[in-house]
Amino acid sequence: MLLVDLDGDGKRDLLFGHVSCDNIARLNNTGGNGTAANFTSFNSNFPAADPIRMPVFPAAYAEDLDFDGKRDLLASPNTAINEGNLSDFRASAWFYRNAGTNERPDYRLVTRSFLQEDMIDLGENAAPALADLDGDGDLDLLLGQLGQRGEQGLRAGLTYFENTGTAGRAAFTQRSADYLNLSGAFQLTDLRPSFADLDGNGTLDLVLVGYDINRRVVIRYLPNQGPRNGAFRLEVGSLRTVTTPDRVVPGEVLNWLDIDRDGRADLLIGKGSGVLEYHRNTGTGATVQLTLQQADYGQLGAAVERRTSSAVSIDLNGDGRPELLLGVRSGELKLYQLPDRPDGRLTALDTTLVYNELTRTDDPVGVGLSPLLASGDLDGDGLPDLLAGTLAGGVRLLRNTSEKAPVTGLEPLPNVVWAYPNPTDRIVYLKPPADGWLTVYNALGQPVRPRLAVKAQTETQLDLVGLPAGVYTLQLQESRRLRTQKIVLSR
Repeated sequence: MLLVDLDGDGKRDLLFGHVSCDNIARLNNTGGNGTAANFTSFNSNFPAADPIRMPVFPAAYAEDLDFDGKRDLLASPNTAINEGNLSDFRASAWFYRNAGTNERPDYRLVTRSFLQEDMIDLGENAAPALADLDGDGDLDLLLGQLGQRGEQGLRAGLTYFENTGTAGRAAFTQRSADYLNLSGAFQLTDLRPSFADLDGNGTLDLVLVGYDINRRVVIRYLPNQGPRNGAFRLEVGSLRTVTTPDRVVPGEVLNWLDIDRDGRADLLIGKGSGVLEYHRNTGTGATVQLTLQQADYGQLGAAVERRTSSAVSIDLNGDGRPELLLGVRSGELKLYQLPDRPDGRLTALDTTLVYNELTRTDDPVGVGLSPLLASGDLDGDGLPDLLAGTLAGGVRLLRNTSEKAPVTGLEPLPNVVWAYPNPTDRIVYLKPPADGWLTVYNALGQPVRPRLAVKAQTETQLDLVGLPAGVYTLQLQESRRLRTQKIVLSR
C-alpha cells in the first residue's frame, strides 16, 4: 500500500496491489488524513495512461528516481518466486517519471526495466561460462537462464557476449540473445552451460544441463570441431545426449572437472545433502560414460550449509596448485586444497575470500543465494577472476586481488634434461635433479595427471596413456624453485 496525494487536495489517496490481482488500484480520499480518511471511489487502472499490469502482486513506491526534486513512481512484483513462470523478471521495475508536481503528480511511463537495462539481467538463474569462442585470445561469455515464455511455453537459450576488449581488459558486448538458436533446437528450461573436454581430444566442448518438460535433468553436449587453440566450431546437428546419473534431482548442480586428470572432464554433483558426488568419465572417443566413483568426494560429509554447491577448479594465487572453490547455497565461497589423488580428503582453506570495497570489510556472504560460478583471467594479471551468476538473473564480478605467489626459481637449464624420451608415444622417464612434486599440464594449462612425488636422481616412470597427442608441460615444484620441460606426445 502506498499513501500519496494524487489530486492536489492535500488528502492522501491510496494505491494498493493485491496478491490475487495483476493491477494497482487507486482509492480516492475525500475525507482527511490519518483516522479521518474516507475512501469513497476507486479506479482499477492506474495510471490511466499505460496502467501497471504484472502477472503477480504488483507493488508501488514513490521516490525521486531522476533527482529533479519530484517523487516519481516505481512498480515491481511483490514476490520472491515466479509462480507458474508467468513473470518476466528481466523487466520488473516499471519507472513512471513525475511530469507534474509533488502536490499534483502526473506519472508518465519511461521504462519497464529501470536499472535492469543498464546491467546484465536475464530474469532468473543466470549461469555463466567463459571460453575463447572466437579464437582471438580473450575470454568470451555465455550465459544460461531459466527461460522466457513464448508461444510454445517456457524455453531457455544462451546469451552470447563477445569480449570486445582485450585479454588484459575484458569488455563484453552482447551478440546474440539465443546463441545457436538453442531455445528452438530443444525444449529445455533452466539451461546451464559449461566448457569442458568431454571427449578427450584436447579441445573444450559446450556442455548443456537443463530440465525437460517433466522437470527431469537432461545432459547434452556439442563437440567442438574447431582446431586446438582456435575458434570454436559448434554444430547443433552434432548434439549428443549423455545419460544422466541416477538420483539427480532438480536444484542439484552439475560441475564438470577433470578429477582424475586423464584429459577428460568428469562430473562432480553438488547434492542437496551437501556432499559432492564424483562420477568418473570412463567413456572412449566421443562417447561419454559416467560411472559413480565416490558418493562423498573429498570426505566432506553432508552439511546443510553446503547444499547444491557450484564448483570450479581455480589457482587463486598462481602457485601452480589449483584449489577447489565452492559457491554454496547461502552465498558463501568455500575454498579447499585439492588432494593429490581423487580418493584423498579435501582440506579447508581460507573462508574470508570476499572483500567488499563499499564497506571495506570482509564479506562472508557476498555473492548471493545459490551462486553458479565460472572463472577466468579477465584483467591479464595471471590470476583467475570469478563470475557468479545469481538467482535474480544477474552476474557479479569478483576481481582477484590475491597476492601472486612468487616463482623464485624458474630455472633456465637448457642443457639439463630430466624427462625423456622426447618425443614419446606413451612412457616418460623422470630423473629430476631434486626432490619435488610433478604436475602435467596440457596446452590449455589444465592439469591432466594427479600430482606425483619424485626423488632426486631416482628414475620414475610417468605413463601418459589415454591423453591425446600434443605438447605437454611437465612442472617440477621443488622446495624453493620451479622447473619446467616440454614433452611431445605422438601417436
